[in-house]
Amino acid sequence: MIIFLLGVLTLLSCRAEGSAKMTINISSNGRHFVDGNGKPLFWQGDTEWELFHLLSASDAKALLQQRRSQGFNVIQVMVTGVYPEWGVAKGMKPWKDGQAWLDNNPLTPNKDYFTRVDAIVAMAAEYNMVLVIGVYHSVDQDHGRINIQNAKPWARWLAQRYKDAKNIVWSMYPHAVASSVPVIRATVEGLLEGDEERLGVGNALEAWGYSAFATAEMGPPNSWAGEFNLKSAHPETF
Repeated sequence: MIIFLLGVLTLLSCRAEGSAKMTINISSNGRHFVDGNGKPLFWQGDTEWELFHLLSASDAKALLQQRRSQGFNVIQVMVTGVYPEWGVAKGMKPWKDGQAWLDNNPLTPNKDYFTRVDAIVAMAAEYNMVLVIGVYHSVDQDHGRINIQNAKPWARWLAQRYKDAKNIVWSMYPHAVASSVPVIRATVEGLLEGDEERLGVGNALEAWGYSAFATAEMGPPNSWAGEFNLKSAHPETF
């Protein structure tokens, strides 16, 4: 399956108890992240896609503590879990059978689920960790859960809820095909509207992908954001 990741951020800063402040910003040329001293950021990340979906707040805290002690400063996670079909295939059940979306509808987020997400996001900030949070997966679009009608309001709601969290980079995992572009654009517009103060000016866009599709289909990077990266993760797919 061909997918790519998009992320939106401006300035991120968080402080761990007893530690120096960590700041993430965009380089002057818009091509990479820098730390508070303007030096290229060393991004040591781990993937914990089901952090919000499968774990209790206390288990998530223990995991974040362990990863921080191992030197990780970035965790990649899907806000809803990877996607429902993934859990079924793997035989995994969400914490207390709670799904992020009631009736698989992004416009009816589960209050209890996101109260737990709130706590985990705050824990990550305490440990001086950035969360790269996936807004949706290509399979959500394949099954009609994410579409051109609901992508923007869903992304806007999400960005509004976490506009005060300075340790989040928003991401998405669509198929790298032209039909994904309207939903990608709608999602980015929703994120910008939801957190206009932080994302609306000088925002950055990062794309990880398997082809040069993004630049060809989405227009010049400057029309999107201050940063644009296209990265190949699985070249063997070609």
